Amino acid sequence: MGCYVVGSAGSSQKVDLLKNKLGFDDAFNYKEEPKLDAALKRYFPEDIDICFENIGGKMLDAVILNMKVYGQITIYGMILQYNLEQLECLQNLFCLIMNRIRLDGLIASDYYHLYPK
Repeated sequence: MGCYVVGSAGSSQKVDLLKNKLGFDDAFNYKEEPKLDAALKRYFPEDIDICFENIGGKMLDAVILNMKVYGQITIYGMILQYNLEQLECLQNLFCLIMNRIRLDGLIASDYYHLYPK
């Protein structure tokens, strides 16, 4: 028994890479989805157990709505936020409490010491 893995990317080429080279079960272009919540419900009809999040903003908000109780979100980036003058605020944070979702941050530089020079 393994994981059902779905990736989201910002271009058709990246979606193709995820599905055909990296072996993801499925993938979609989040920039082409008018309603991210509906897209996630389509790909995860039984909700999401684990999410490695690098997009942030509206995508993270939709992910929070689609998490299972006791789910895990690890955030290692927020690409949609990097160049904004005014950061987007999340609207669904209360779901973290109600669904007992664990949220962690990850910074790659914390692990640089593990790589040989």
